[in-house]
Amino acid sequence: MHFFALDVAERLRPHQTEMWRWAEVVGEDGIESYLGFIVLRPLQHAPLGRTNLRPPPQKPGVPRTVLVSPHEANLLGQRMKIECMPFIQQDAKVGACAQAAMWMAGRYNHCLRREGWHSVADITRFATDPIDASLSTGLPAGADGLRLDHIARAFRRMGYQPQTFAVKSDAVRPIEIVARYVDSGIPPVLGLDLGEPVGHAVTVVGMEFHPHMPASARSVGDCVRSFLVHDDQRGCYLRLYARASDADPNDPDALNTVTDGTRRCLTVEDNFSSMIIALPSKVFLPGEKAETAAAGLFRSAIAQNGGAGSKLKALSDAAAWVNEGLMVRTYLTTGESYKRSIARAKGMPPTWRKEILLTALPRYVWVSEMRPKTAGIEPLTAPMVGHVVIDATSASPEYAGLITAIPGLMFPYGKGTPQRDLAGESYSFPKPEW
Repeated sequence: MHFFALDVAERLRPHQTEMWRWAEVVGEDGIESYLGFIVLRPLQHAPLGRTNLRPPPQKPGVPRTVLVSPHEANLLGQRMKIECMPFIQQDAKVGACAQAAMWMAGRYNHCLRREGWHSVADITRFATDPIDASLSTGLPAGADGLRLDHIARAFRRMGYQPQTFAVKSDAVRPIEIVARYVDSGIPPVLGLDLGEPVGHAVTVVGMEFHPHMPASARSVGDCVRSFLVHDDQRGCYLRLYARASDADPNDPDALNTVTDGTRRCLTVEDNFSSMIIALPSKVFLPGEKAETAAAGLFRSAIAQNGGAGSKLKALSDAAAWVNEGLMVRTYLTTGESYKRSIARAKGMPPTWRKEILLTALPRYVWVSEMRPKTAGIEPLTAPMVGHVVIDATSASPEYAGLITAIPGLMFPYGKGTPQRDLAGESYSFPKPEW
C-alpha cells in the first residue's frame, strides 16, 4: 500500500483506459510527493509488515533530530525513493516487541551503513539459542518476549557490540545516554516499565529539543524535551517525553497509559527500565567513559596552559569550567567523517586544520564538543571553544586521547609540540555524518 501527499488517483482517473500512461503520471507527479509504503500481512491481529513512512513535518520552532536511512520502492516501473526509519509490527508468533524493536534498528543500519540484514525469524533464533526456561513459557520460544540478556545475545550474533543499561542511578542517566546515542546516529532499544508483569520495548528514532537552551544544561540530554520512538503496538514517530515536567497530556502523538480513566504520558524519567545499544563491532569504549576522559583532558589542558589566550585568562576557575560553565556534546563517528567535517570548519586556524587532516585516526572516534552555556539560544548553535577526540576502538580511556583543542591551543597527541594559534579561540564545524 503506497501513500502520497497529493491525490494520485485523481490524476490517474482520466487514463483508466490507458494504463500504460499510469507509470508516466506517477513519475511526473508522484515521486516528489511520495510518503512511503506499508506491506500488509494476512494476519488479523498484526497486519503491518515492513513499513517505510516519511517522518511527520517538523513542529515550527522545535529543533529536532530524526534518524533516517534511504529506501526504495518500485511502483509501475518507477523507483520511488524515501528517507525514513523502518517500522514493523510484532506478530506474537515469530517475534514479540523486543524482536520488532531490534529489527527496526538492524534494518536502519543495513540500509544506511550496509550492515548485515536479518529477519525477525533470524533475530528470534539468535536470541533463543541456547534455550532457557524463561524462553519456554511461550511457543515458539521467544514469542512471549525476551529478557535483556537475550537481546544482547541476539545483537552480538547480528554483528554488533551490545552495551546494556539496566539500573537508573547517578551514574546511569538514561535521558543523557539515549540522547548521546541518538546524536551518534544509533537507535537505542529502550525497555519501558508499564506497571505490568512484562515490560515493553520501543526503538528510539529521534529527539526534539527545547526551543531555547536551559540555563542548567550540561549535556545534549538536558536540552531534549522528547524522544521520537517506534512502538510496534502503537505506531511510528510517537513522542516519548523525557521528563514529567515536559509532558503534554493533550498531545495526540504521545505514548501514554490510561489508569482509572486518567490519561498519563509515559516518560523516560518515570518509565525507564532498561536500554541496549547496538554499537559497531569495532567500538570498545562506551560513550560515557569517552566523555569522562574528554572532560579530563580538556580540564587538564586548561589548567596547564592557563595563559595561552584571552578566553583562558578570563576563566576564574578553569578546572571547574567543564562542570559549571560548559555544555558537552559527545557523539560517535568515523575518523574519516570527522576529517571531512574539519575540512569544512569555520574559524579554525589553517595550521590546526592541516595537522588534524594529516593525523592518522582509527575507524571510529568519539568527539566531545565544548560549548559555553548560553541560555535563551537554540541548543547546539553556540560556537565551540574546544573539542576532544577519543579513540573509540581503545579499551582503555586513559590512553585513548587523540586530539585536544582548547582556546588558542591544539594538542595532537603523539606528534610533539602543541599548535598555538589565538585565532582558534572559537570555531565551528558541521557535525560528522557516517
